[in-house]
Amino acid sequence: INHDGEAVIGRYLAIENQNAILIVEIDEETALRPARRLAINIFMLGLILSIVLVVVVIILAERITAPLRMLTETVSRISAGDLDAVAPTLSNDEVGTLAQAFNTMTEKLRQTLSGLEQELHERKQMETDLRESEERFRKIFQSNPIAICITTFDDDRMLDANYAYWDLMGGKPEDALGKASDNLKLWRVPEERAEFVEKLKRKKSIYNPDDQFYNADGKLIYAISFYEMLHIGDQDCIVSMFYDMSAQKSTMQALQQSEARIRALLEATPDMLLEISVDGLVVNFVPPKGMEHSMPPERFVGKHINEVFVEVSVSRALTAIKRALETKQMTDFEFESAMGESIRIMEVRIVASVSDTVLMVVRDITQRKWVETEREK
Repeated sequence: INHDGEAVIGRYLAIENQNAILIVEIDEETALRPARRLAINIFMLGLILSIVLVVVVIILAERITAPLRMLTETVSRISAGDLDAVAPTLSNDEVGTLAQAFNTMTEKLRQTLSGLEQELHERKQMETDLRESEERFRKIFQSNPIAICITTFDDDRMLDANYAYWDLMGGKPEDALGKASDNLKLWRVPEERAEFVEKLKRKKSIYNPDDQFYNADGKLIYAISFYEMLHIGDQDCIVSMFYDMSAQKSTMQALQQSEARIRALLEATPDMLLEISVDGLVVNFVPPKGMEHSMPPERFVGKHINEVFVEVSVSRALTAIKRALETKQMTDFEFESAMGESIRIMEVRIVASVSDTVLMVVRDITQRKWVETEREK
């Protein structure tokens, strides 16, 4: 502070030989102005450089973090299930290489998942088709009127059977399924099944058109049977099918018995029997009792009635045949036939047999007519 009270920067120097002091001073504001201006300039330059450096750092950081942020977003999208997401490749540095590798991995994952989806779809379709096929088989199996059962090959254990089988064989499914033939008593003796198994091994299938056995109720069953070997799962099995012929067998036996009775009656009757078609052809012929050798059937079968009877009776016979077929009622007439030197009186009765044939009964009534004449006398 000088004598005027101002802040100054000064320096003094003593002059010894003149007994004086040299004082040099300068105003502090004037002296420090260049330094202050330089400091301000340096500060401003530093501030500008700092701002530029911060901007550069931010730009560089953005260039570095932007690909990583995009890659992170892509990972999040893929994790959420968006497999079509692709990581952008913004540079050729390590981050760009990582994005390319990630995209390659994503493409392989997409292809793998697509293949798995296709395989899963095909497998589901196969399972659906298999279920539908099994359902169709089950419906056909259960609704089939032929009795069907499936048994194991080794121990003859019952695996499955349809409704027709239980109706034919008797018994209940809960009492038979899963049990062996020894418990079910399907075979009379074990040797019988052993012989059957050996035969099935040789032939692979067995067909028996005239099989017979007793069911659980002791009823004799006549059936057409068929046995076939097949493989189910990991075991050999036997499919057995039975077509019940009991009713047909009974009908056939009754028909045979009826035919035998009719044949016996025809053979015992003394009358001539002819089966004649609507156009007059002899279809069948039974000669009168005792005249089998003189009147064999082959002499008459296939011939027209005009070759069998005299011309006078042919027209009456054809008219009676037509009337019998139309009315379904018996018609009759009489005619005379020369046999040797005598005249015989014949009675004809005609009744419809089937749709286009009639049965003609020819009886010699000469003796009866003579008795009636003598009675009248």
